[in-house]
Amino acid sequence: LQTDALWAQATVAITRGSLPTGDDVLAPLPRLALLCCWGSGYDGIDLQATARRGIAVCRSPGGNSASVADLAMGFVIARLRGLPQAQAHVASGAWRNAEQRLPAARGLTGTRIGVFGAGDVGCGPSVGRTPGRTRHCVVGQRGRCVR
Repeated sequence: LQTDALWAQATVAITRGSLPTGDDVLAPLPRLALLCCWGSGYDGIDLQATARRGIAVCRSPGGNSASVADLAMGFVIARLRGLPQAQAHVASGAWRNAEQRLPAARGLTGTRIGVFGAGDVGCGPSVGRTPGRTRHCVVGQRGRCVR
């Protein structure tokens, strides 16, 4: 079978929800019954086009929340420790000059972290696994500390 013929037989498709998926993409898929978006977003999916064609759309909110929370905490640590500046310092060769040393970096111990948004990411396990005596305040939709 040719590729076009195989596509025409597809009943389920998996996509990123950010990819534009409208009539032009759906037209060669006459048997499509289900369009699955990995992740929580589906802003690229033309929901009117899928409804006209009787195609159900699903997504997986929260499916990658732990990974997103891990990455967010990684960014917090990178910012506190000055990792982007340290990388640039090393790449430039300035580390060889004792007069151009970087200042000591902060850690998380003893800091207070405010997380705005008490959803799957804001209340994710990474926020609770910070080292030392880090205090957390997770603020929900009503502006109250929920944890």
